[in-house]
Amino acid sequence: MASPISVDHLDAVQKLAQSFYDEAWGNTWDHEPKTLLRSELDIGWDLDGASAVLADEFGYNCIQGVARVVSALQVQSPLSDNVIIRKEYELLFESLTTGRLRDETQSVVVTGHPGIGKTTFLLLLLLLRLSEKRPTALQLNTDWYFIFNDDGVVVRPLGFVDVDLRKCWALVDSNGGITMPDSALSKNAIRVIHTASLRLRRWKKWSTQHDANTYFMDLPHGMEIAAIVKEHGFDPFSALSHVNKWGPSVRTILYIMAAVTVDKRALAEVEQELECSVTAVAARICEAPSSFRVLVLEGEACEVAQPSLGSDLLFIVPCREHRPDGSIVIYRTVCMSMVPTEHLSGIFFAHWTQMDHDKALELYGHLSSHSPSKPSTGCMHKMRVHAFLSDVNIPLCIFRGRTRSKMLPLRTRVVPSAISSLKDTKLGALFYCYLSRTDFPYIDGLLGSRKAGRKAIYAVHTTMTRPHGSPVDGLKHLFPLIEHLIPDSHVLNFVVVADDEACARHSMTMFSEALENLVLTTGKGRHVRVVVWGCVLPRNSF
Repeated sequence: MASPISVDHLDAVQKLAQSFYDEAWGNTWDHEPKTLLRSELDIGWDLDGASAVLADEFGYNCIQGVARVVSALQVQSPLSDNVIIRKEYELLFESLTTGRLRDETQSVVVTGHPGIGKTTFLLLLLLLRLSEKRPTALQLNTDWYFIFNDDGVVVRPLGFVDVDLRKCWALVDSNGGITMPDSALSKNAIRVIHTASLRLRRWKKWSTQHDANTYFMDLPHGMEIAAIVKEHGFDPFSALSHVNKWGPSVRTILYIMAAVTVDKRALAEVEQELECSVTAVAARICEAPSSFRVLVLEGEACEVAQPSLGSDLLFIVPCREHRPDGSIVIYRTVCMSMVPTEHLSGIFFAHWTQMDHDKALELYGHLSSHSPSKPSTGCMHKMRVHAFLSDVNIPLCIFRGRTRSKMLPLRTRVVPSAISSLKDTKLGALFYCYLSRTDFPYIDGLLGSRKAGRKAIYAVHTTMTRPHGSPVDGLKHLFPLIEHLIPDSHVLNFVVVADDEACARHSMTMFSEALENLVLTTGKGRHVRVVVWGCVLPRNSF
């Protein structure tokens, strides 16, 4: 049992907090609008797997002097002195004050992927409330809490019931060993805003007892991460290329950028460390597919024993629905897992190809477990397509206009590396090969199968949104590797695999126009036609 906190110690804590109070109460904390120029960056990236079309500049607000807050309140999480206000923070501020979560009788648990800025949000919410002179309690550890109001700031040991709590919102952070808000705050404050880890067992009982809402924060987008990198004093130029490879983890990207400033060897060592971490998680999931649900939250708040274990590979996001018009609707009360980049997907799928058939089908079932109201992100959709074409012996219906046919995936040979293995593949072979869009733009896989008993080759494009480009360059780069696989029909099938028919047909129309004048010619002078098909991947498991 911990020793009681002495009065002298609490007095010292209060003295530090008083200097912060004097600066924050009724005053707007130092901030500055800043700009990140497109010319400062190398590439674009977005959450759902496509290259983002970046504006010439990205504006953001930067809160300055956060180190003074961290020092005065003895915050245990390391934070930068300059903190950008993420769009996600603004959405949550709005929801808590005027939106869905505005009911002050309702407490809220704010959770999400590790390292996305939950503690930062809580401190910014504190600064906002103090600037508006709103009574607020704050718990950051397992020893004491603060109360800020018109009379100043007081520090109370946990369990002490201060009558002023009845006028306060209580802000509680799960860092510092806190598993749930102190009972004095839970029972007496107007409401509790609790930023928590994904470890359900820490807060689920408390959430149920206090009828709290759950809010899943979204991942930062690439421009926000680049801005964070810049505010940490690093050159942001390569930030998006690292995000594109390792995913939108602020902690990971800052770790990489610190290595970049040393030398190439330091960067190589960091990337090797990340590669080993991701590989270990992929191997564990493929060895025991049920661990996919243990490692992450899959559409509902199931328990996560070690949320950091899989966080380099599996990222947690609020559920998102892709509409036929290309828009995305985000549902903050439920979450799902995703593998956010092609590089990470490639590591995962390389282990997939080594699985026995029964385990592969079991894992496919976990990947496919989203109901229509909980659809996957683009990268997860792509993984499901890879999994289906490599392991599921069920025909897929393909269509063009009123014509319908069957594309038959066969579990035969999975080619793990397109460039090194495709040239050795024989005409008529039954195989599936996953491809990287980095090497072959807009092409995700290649299937050697049969169509009506005849040999057929299918280049596969996966999508959940309207296309923003053309596969012409990808097909031109791919064709020299596969021209010996083209059957006597002189046809290369290009199949758009979507998650709904409207998206598939829209993409078919756009790609058909883009490929209309494409001429592919073999070394022997044969002309090969590209025929565009649509396909809808089944949502159900089997």
